[in-house]
Amino acid sequence: DDEYLVLLALQHELENFGFSSFECACTTQAATNLIDAQDFDLAFLDVNLGNDTSYDLADLLQARGVPFAFVTGYGPHGLNPNYRHKPIATKPVTSHELSRILKVLQA
Repeated sequence: DDEYLVLLALQHELENFGFSSFECACTTQAATNLIDAQDFDLAFLDVNLGNDTSYDLADLLQARGVPFAFVTGYGPHGLNPNYRHKPIATKPVTSHELSRILKVLQA
């Protein structure tokens, strides 16, 4: 996510669900470097990262079999139609919504 407060809130909620290891990237290049360098259990992608979108990152994660969800303030209609089948968390992400998405991602 490129919004620091949104990122902190999401990390805090994930900690409440028992997650303890996080990697954050605020640009598509930084995220690409992380995806190339590490294995992930799951990922959350902000649809818009600065002037870029995270769709290329979604393709990388999908190719590696990493479950992911999008985070956006626009809802499903703001998402590229090719990705509307993926879980979507609407900002600000609530504990209830995060719980629902985690169940889908971990299934």
